[in-house]
Amino acid sequence: MKKYIFILFILLIICTSCRHEKVETDGTDIEIIQAKTTIKEDVLDLFDEVKIVDLETTSSSLVGLSIDRIEIYGNKIFALNSLQSHNNILCFDFSGKYLFGIDRRGQGPEEYASLYDFLIDKNLHHLVLHCDDRSFLHFDMQGNFLYGVKPDDNYSAMYSIYLNDSTYLAFNDATFQPDNKESLIYIDSKTMNIRHKSNSINEYFHSAGNKPLCINNNKILCLAYSDTIYDISDMHATYAKYFVYYSDIQVKEKERLHRNMDKMGYEELIRFDMESYGKGETMWISAMYETNKYLVFSCMKAIPNTDNNINYALFYDKVNKKTYDSENIDFDGFRVKDFSIAGVADGALYCVLSMEITDRDKKQIKNSSVFNEIDRKKLLKHQDDDNPLILILK
Repeated sequence: MKKYIFILFILLIICTSCRHEKVETDGTDIEIIQAKTTIKEDVLDLFDEVKIVDLETTSSSLVGLSIDRIEIYGNKIFALNSLQSHNNILCFDFSGKYLFGIDRRGQGPEEYASLYDFLIDKNLHHLVLHCDDRSFLHFDMQGNFLYGVKPDDNYSAMYSIYLNDSTYLAFNDATFQPDNKESLIYIDSKTMNIRHKSNSINEYFHSAGNKPLCINNNKILCLAYSDTIYDISDMHATYAKYFVYYSDIQVKEKERLHRNMDKMGYEELIRFDMESYGKGETMWISAMYETNKYLVFSCMKAIPNTDNNINYALFYDKVNKKTYDSENIDFDGFRVKDFSIAGVADGALYCVLSMEITDRDKKQIKNSSVFNEIDRKKLLKHQDDDNPLILILK
């Protein structure tokens, strides 16, 4: 468990609105997603397949603080690895075998001082790394450097998604600038220059650490704060589609922040929000994903009166209008803890399990019918200092 003091550098806790199943805004019905849920369900009633990938642990493949993003290409798993000092890319196959890494810290043309994020260009078949100096480094799918591009336009792209053969969509992190009205940037995939800038949803965006964009079947969703989800598929006709409701206190905190945000500096705003977060009154959504069935959130909340956090996931069933908390999902007697979602591909969710597997857990795993014999062995032999496990839900 990480200290929530670390979150001061990546987190601006803002929240949600409303308690009813639907709310009307500007004539549009908006679905309310209840973030607090006690519904218990068996994992095989929610998903058809459950698999485990045991990532090989070597000196070269060691996972640091967290895996912040997973992308899939063919039979390879690419992970954005957040270390204490910097980020790198690790590549594994589906057996968990470590294949190679990209770790190019430095000041040269093929290097970066800091790596923010990466994506896979499905047209070029390239890994595209987003670096701190606004440059984008292209690598082939074997980790070989190809070329770098530095756009003429001045912007920050902390997180991007591949839209089509010619365009990426980026979230422009303004590190909390309330006057920023152009947080969504459509980028030419060749020159990396701006094609269009927009904040047509007319909401403020909070700081780095949040991955607020997701795409499924050409539908693009954008999360503003940790509460309001907009459909931005048509940049000229965006609309609020969902609210994520956590607590009345979170609603009041958002209102209080709006009243005071013009009077406060960034650090003061962080302290302002961490007070309620530390008491467990608010939560943070770090990333959002969508499959045909679920809208999925990777979340974090504080354990009150401690310095610890809980990483967990919420699964919103778009058809049945029910929300499931990963802490309440039963794996035939075994329950997962310290659980985060890092990626989605071909309808499968890629989840990172950083939990300590206790002797009690091992007894439950031995009797669990959810996992096949091979996956049970992976779970049972896992040690505390091993790389985290990847849980695939489809």
